[in-house]
Amino acid sequence: MMLRRCVLIVLDGFGVGTFCDQSVFGIKPDALLHASEQRPVKLPTLERWGLGVIARARGLSRVPYGAVVGRTRQEGCYCGSFAAHWEMAGHIPRQSPSWDHGFPVEIVSHVSKRIGLPVIGNLPLYPDLHKVPESLMERHRGGEGLLLLVEPSNDPIATFALYASAEIMGFERLCGVGRNACAALEETGLMGRVLVRSLVERGGRLEGASERAEYGFFDVPRPNLVEAVVASGREAIATGKVGGLFNHRQFSTIHHSWNTEQIWSDTLSAFRGLEEGLVWANINELDRPYGHGKDPVGWSEALERFDARLEELENVLQPEDVLVLTGDHGVDPTIGIHTWEWNPLIFVSPSLAPRAFGDAVHADIGATLAHWWELPRGGEGRSLHARVEGPGL
Repeated sequence: MMLRRCVLIVLDGFGVGTFCDQSVFGIKPDALLHASEQRPVKLPTLERWGLGVIARARGLSRVPYGAVVGRTRQEGCYCGSFAAHWEMAGHIPRQSPSWDHGFPVEIVSHVSKRIGLPVIGNLPLYPDLHKVPESLMERHRGGEGLLLLVEPSNDPIATFALYASAEIMGFERLCGVGRNACAALEETGLMGRVLVRSLVERGGRLEGASERAEYGFFDVPRPNLVEAVVASGREAIATGKVGGLFNHRQFSTIHHSWNTEQIWSDTLSAFRGLEEGLVWANINELDRPYGHGKDPVGWSEALERFDARLEELENVLQPEDVLVLTGDHGVDPTIGIHTWEWNPLIFVSPSLAPRAFGDAVHADIGATLAHWWELPRGGEGRSLHARVEGPGL
């Protein structure tokens, strides 16, 4: 296939069944199936493309399909967005420090001294604010310090999340604190990000506001697909949270947003205006709020909204274009945390005959695109071009 443009859509948390033993949950994770059991799904575009061939769900049929369909999964040791997107770009992260008990006291003390403010908490509960003890929230309300939550071990980088009640500290000042905390953590030699977010009162309890900002202190592993695309003279455009996953580097253009409608708008506009290269989007709603929020009905409804928008992208595809749709990991909405699951992997192009190609891993996505673009990419993964371009139905 001669490839000119690619739009890669990652539906965050879009799992279609476990691929390993996760008996600790008491059920076999399957985000799509379990969500549809609470509310059957109507997915005319995904069904037409062939989702029913690789996944089970109430309301989903296995009909004659019009795309190239298979499954993919993470291969590394982390079940999270950073690792998954890096794998798609050609780098499979290996083991790094775990923060299951929070950050070492000396690191927290160093940051506290640098930002000139006390820090309380240091609990491995990010991003689950609802699990923070009310007694700790009361201490924050009383002015004892900024609330610190840590992500235990879902990703290859550390997450140092600082929260402050909007009544105690304005968001702009909190962003300044975040930048100083980032500089302090970079001095320790860690690799990670600082996330800052305001807290607002709802129903007598502090909850996360929509305003948030991130500051990274990590380098994206090289070589990778994005770097190779840009080096070849093509454009690489990030939408949604993809830019942040690469520390706002390497892409030629970054449109950062957490608002789903804005992400769709940015993605469609970027792809329509693209001469040659990659648009890489992440849509986060299946992960948060609905997956982590244990809301299977909301999860199903969100997937239906995504399905209704996909045809807009399909309609602008030219013979030398491909739309690639996948997920990064699972978030079974009946479990509420990241789950090791297969993700759909669907290739849509006027130049590709419908077929089912079997199973792959995330690193194969980048390898396939690199092959089609004839890029000298040294990343991991094997190109799927022979299986994807083979004889059709």
